[in-house]
Amino acid sequence: MANNFRDVAMTVRGIKHGVMFRSGNVLRRPDVLTKPDGRITRILDLRGASEYESNEAWLAAAGGAVTIRTFSSAYGSFGEEQVGPRQGGGERVVADVHQNLVIHRVSLLDKKKFVWRLLWKLPLLKTMQALGMKLIGNDAGLRDVLVPVVNDLGLELVYTTILETSKAEIAACLEVLLECLRDGRALLVMCELGKDRTGLLVSLVLGCCQVSTELILDDYELSNGVGNVALAGVEQMESLRGLNREMFAEAPRVAMMAAFTYLDENYGGCQAYLAGIGFDLHLQSEMRRCMTS
Repeated sequence: MANNFRDVAMTVRGIKHGVMFRSGNVLRRPDVLTKPDGRITRILDLRGASEYESNEAWLAAAGGAVTIRTFSSAYGSFGEEQVGPRQGGGERVVADVHQNLVIHRVSLLDKKKFVWRLLWKLPLLKTMQALGMKLIGNDAGLRDVLVPVVNDLGLELVYTTILETSKAEIAACLEVLLECLRDGRALLVMCELGKDRTGLLVSLVLGCCQVSTELILDDYELSNGVGNVALAGVEQMESLRGLNREMFAEAPRVAMMAAFTYLDENYGGCQAYLAGIGFDLHLQSEMRRCMTS
């Protein structure tokens, strides 16, 4: 099976089976999408453009053309295209046939936003030092300023950055899930490893469903041991070379707990945060009814 693949209901009591799945990159393993019961026809891909351009071989095995809907934060809506297998090395083929596989692309982590969020977290003097190093092209000096802070803050920095800089995207993800619930379709939520972006979004959904914090952390912790780091290319930035990759490859309970503590202290909790970004209490109530048994 795809790395880190599971039905959320297998580990979280009270969630309906076959409603929401989570995983690492299933597009490397198209067999996951062709389950005998045919339940998974909707995918929510939380990766960025640089990630999904690198592995489109699945198109050839996806049984024809696939509908891809890409969220634009600038317009607050999805654009749609239908793509099929590449022919000969040429461009994608636009299809006019009926499709049953729909991939919603919503990028939850942006490298530039991460850096600006990091600079905001620095003391003023260090921020000025970092900007100065950037202006003169001193990559080594910039790393000396940034890397210790990133390693100190760890995954908490990643998760709070997503919460603060991807509010429209998170709301769009929740709307996709609710649309699937209304249509009686299962949704698979994925990123590259199924640990960080997927872990945070699934945790927010479970928080919306009033699942206990302990169960939310239990589900998140199951992603421990993926043995890799995939943060939308943040981990590959020259200015952050020297990240503690072993630490960022883990899924410690304390990291997700820190994200929920952040929501409690700054927004009054998960549900208040979701309401504040546009997924109001009425929609949250509907999601709970659809997802819980």
